[in-house]
Amino acid sequence: MEIITIDIGDNVVCDLCNVDYTNSKESGGFYFSGKAVCPKCAPEFLKNIQKYREEKYIKGTCPKDKSFADWVRDDLKK
Repeated sequence: MEIITIDIGDNVVCDLCNVDYTNSKESGGFYFSGKAVCPKCAPEFLKNIQKYREEKYIKGTCPKDKSFADWVRDDLKK
């Protein structure tokens, strides 16, 4: 099986709704089981997480003083 890797540069897109946050200063969102959930998707998605008691899969939350895009980019550099 061939593996293809695509470098997307500094682009940041929500893994749920595919909205581009690359140049957005909006803060919020979290990582859920390897997916970056944007500030707009986060509230409704969190309701389902709580409903099914899956909070343990939230691996990080964007700090209020940092944009979602910068937070995701910084985390990927680790």
